[in-house]
Amino acid sequence: MHTTHLDSRSWATTLLQFLIRPFRPLLVKPGKPLPSGSPRITPLSKIRSRCHIEEKQINGIWTYTLSAKKSPPQDQNTKQDENSPKTDRIYYFAGGAFQMPPSPQHWTFCAEICNRCTNTNVTVVSYPLAPNNPAPDSFPKLVELFHSLMHMAKESGETATFMGDSAGGNLALSVPLYALSQVQQRYRLRGGDEEREGGIPLTSIFLISPTLSLLNTNPQIPVTAKHDPVLTIPYINSVAETWAGGWALGDPRLSPLVADISVLKNYGVRVYGVTGSYDILAPDAEVFRERCEKEGVEGQWLSWERQMHCFPLAWGYGFKESRRGLEWVVEMLRREAEGGNEVS
Repeated sequence: MHTTHLDSRSWATTLLQFLIRPFRPLLVKPGKPLPSGSPRITPLSKIRSRCHIEEKQINGIWTYTLSAKKSPPQDQNTKQDENSPKTDRIYYFAGGAFQMPPSPQHWTFCAEICNRCTNTNVTVVSYPLAPNNPAPDSFPKLVELFHSLMHMAKESGETATFMGDSAGGNLALSVPLYALSQVQQRYRLRGGDEEREGGIPLTSIFLISPTLSLLNTNPQIPVTAKHDPVLTIPYINSVAETWAGGWALGDPRLSPLVADISVLKNYGVRVYGVTGSYDILAPDAEVFRERCEKEGVEGQWLSWERQMHCFPLAWGYGFKESRRGLEWVVEMLRREAEGGNEVS
């Protein structure tokens, strides 16, 4: 596990953080609750000039696959020719307090990734949202979806990455952790070996400013809150209660920080992450990174001092650190596509 530490902050980013801080409640306020079930959404129109977009419903969950227009669109159900380059598929879970669909920033971020990473498709997952679909309703559906996606990836010869930011980062980690634990236990009971049956196509998990614990008890959170220009402690506590839906906040399905992560090493799943120190979710992410290192989970992390929540997603506004953050993400995804070369 390697961590890149950066500490620069441009005057433009400093000014932005100062200007948006008074508007924190408005910046992250959820909109009108969406109906029960997976919302059928409309991708940002301007990305259609750069990406093919395939809408598909899988196990009742709407998905939107972006592929670069420089490449022909690919159906995940179609098995790849053995002589053609292997396609990497990223399943992206957008943040938004478990209550909001992908924002324009999410769409442009995903479109940029699929255009910069060769032979890579990005599938945006429109998961059921709180408050009408809290975790007790949504999580089992996402676990079922995970198993279906892994089966489809195996059949088509693709490798898979689960990726997400903020609340979406929580799901990009907690769902595979729970699902892989199920698989591991099932094979142990049967005395079988999943590797002999084709293995698990999931090769990596990528987290950007993730929500890793709904307990919010890390003593560094109040310290970091003094500098966070986006999130507040009352806000993240409210988000936690809304998503939990009656489950205990310390349940590993809600708080993957306390889950058994040895399954990641057992299946060779690498973990990448991005954090900014002016983000009240960063202290828990740092603890998780340390746990990964202790457990022998491979991967790489970018830790940037004085950067705010989800700063790489602001790359389209021209901020220097956001653009560099995006470049780091793309570079890691490219390395992952090469089989995790130089990742340790």
